[in-house]
Amino acid sequence: MAVEELQSIIKRCQILEEQDFKEEDFGLFQLAGQRCIEEGHTDQLLEIIQNEKNKGLVKVMTLCPIETLRKKSLAMLQLYINKLDSQGKYTLFRCLLNTSNHSGVEAFIIQNIKNQIDMSLKRTRNNKWFTGPQLISLLDLVLFLPEGAETDLLQNSDRIMASLNLLRYLVIKDNENDNQTGLWTELGNIENNFLKPLHIGLNMSKAHYEAEIKNSQEAQKSKDLCSITVSGEEIPNMPPEMQLKVLHSALFTFDLIESVLARVEELIEIKTKSTSEENIGIK
Repeated sequence: MAVEELQSIIKRCQILEEQDFKEEDFGLFQLAGQRCIEEGHTDQLLEIIQNEKNKGLVKVMTLCPIETLRKKSLAMLQLYINKLDSQGKYTLFRCLLNTSNHSGVEAFIIQNIKNQIDMSLKRTRNNKWFTGPQLISLLDLVLFLPEGAETDLLQNSDRIMASLNLLRYLVIKDNENDNQTGLWTELGNIENNFLKPLHIGLNMSKAHYEAEIKNSQEAQKSKDLCSITVSGEEIPNMPPEMQLKVLHSALFTFDLIESVLARVEELIEIKTKSTSEENIGIK
């Protein structure tokens, strides 16, 4: 009954444009989804989420503009994740990483991936979905920048920080000689697709915002209102004092990302050097 009810709501919502969704649409969708979870229809719910026709709907539901409903959506999603087996979790994570296009939702999924890897590494028998080749395939969707060095780092900051924290965890927990996760085999690709472009992107972003700060400070002296560009969007007629707060906040975010990136690269260097010395000692 719950599955049929959810499918009926989805059929009605599929014809709506993103801007036409109302609070009751989010509420009905959540209620029907909750019933599906409570009644144990996890497989059917996963099929609905994976359906190509529903990608737009899944995206809208995770981007709900009403904060209380958005938080409830994420709580329901976590409840659903907890009820899935390892293969189901893996499938859901791949699906959401491919469809969400929202930094906060992607960070939420990446944290869940980290939790599953942690549980897998603590078991005597590895979980094939969150170690080795299957995990590397999943990490390809995490440890990269969507538009390379041109990626908007401010808009994607939640996702980037979650990705760096996951990478830091993997470097600490998985030794190069064990390589349970497959990280060390793929390290070259990770450096080329994620770490190096991130370095370039940070330099470009900081240079842009530092130039904007200089312009804002000059405008503050002349008491003029002027526009600034934040996350690719021009914000017109903002008082210079407010501009400076926004711009300094952006620079703080870049500094935070840069500090975690530096720590990750330091850990990689320590681990690879240590492994190299151990191998020389064995010989």
